[in-house]
Amino acid sequence: MVSLWFNNGSLSSYLSNHEAMDLSGRQGLLFDIASGLRYLHSRGVVHGDLHGGNVLVDEKGRACLTDFGLSEIIQDFPGTSYLKSGACTALRYADPELVRQVHADARVVYSTKPSDVYSFGGLTLYVLSGKQPYEGIREFVLCTIILSGDRPLLPVDDGGISPQHESLIQRCWSPKETTRPSAEAIVTSLQEMSV
Repeated sequence: MVSLWFNNGSLSSYLSNHEAMDLSGRQGLLFDIASGLRYLHSRGVVHGDLHGGNVLVDEKGRACLTDFGLSEIIQDFPGTSYLKSGACTALRYADPELVRQVHADARVVYSTKPSDVYSFGGLTLYVLSGKQPYEGIREFVLCTIILSGDRPLLPVDDGGISPQHESLIQRCWSPKETTRPSAEAIVTSLQEMSV
């Protein structure tokens, strides 16, 4: 696979190199990510591995989704699962229901549009606060915490996370997939927040 070169690298490296970025710039990144997710979902594609390492930032500071369609790849190779072999970074963003099915039930599972939305909630936390989901929790206990149903903590009194952003994150992290917003609804919410 051939891809364009992104001078700013991944979202993770971009945020660490631009810690002083204002709220408008951060909201722009979230809007780009949500727009990409809306596009994929409108085409029937589930990203399946949304985290800061799979979002690249171009020379203009625009975010672009990469490595999408993992769920289709998993379907092509039965018996494999990214979450079984996956990195902790992805686990921090993964829908707890997927983690439970893989680690507790030992099933091969496939990502869904609502599981992408759950991951977007983690990205929203990360972009606005600079903190990964479950920040400060060591990898060897992370699975246990996720399986217990605990959601990542939102920073208290963080100037970057407004009540509207907090509400969006909490809706993305809803335990019921059916109550999570669609990618289209997320784009609309972000547009309303930027006015």
